[in-house]
Amino acid sequence: MLQWIVLVLALIKALNACSPTNEHEQSIYCNTQYVFQGLLNGFNISSEYSTYRVLVTANLKGKIRPTGHSLNVYSSGYMNSCSPPSANVGSVYLFFVNSNPWNNRPTLRQLSPMSLVYRIYYQQFDCSCKIDVNMEGYAQITNQVPRGDKCVLDGNNSCGKMKGSCKRSASWPSTCQWIPIAC
Repeated sequence: MLQWIVLVLALIKALNACSPTNEHEQSIYCNTQYVFQGLLNGFNISSEYSTYRVLVTANLKGKIRPTGHSLNVYSSGYMNSCSPPSANVGSVYLFFVNSNPWNNRPTLRQLSPMSLVYRIYYQQFDCSCKIDVNMEGYAQITNQVPRGDKCVLDGNNSCGKMKGSCKRSASWPSTCQWIPIAC
């Protein structure tokens, strides 16, 4: 019986192989427990997993550690279908991290180069609005929320929407709408 469970888990892992995400940056930000700015002090990679040794310099979403404290963040190793994101020791990055439900380890979801523009960009997202994806050539993402609580990324002005955000209007009734930026 245990062999069957291991086989099924291996197949699930293979079927969820690495592929580019079609999630909007706002969805990634909003569906991540912790987003923080950190100085990469060390990086170790093995076949199973990678370890990023990070000094937290600012918490943007959630508080993974107090500013000035270090932690290890884990990612897949080089033998996994999704190899770990490469990073340079001594550089500052934005870390998107979730707590792994199996072992409580901080697990890397996304790693972005740090810049003030990125930091401001991520902090302006409205997480009360969801984003559906309905574009040709992309996997469809549909959030089961009322129409006024989401925006649809549909290929119409996709560049402006991909770089923009979905926010609630100030007028009543408050509905979510695209705030595109010029490309």
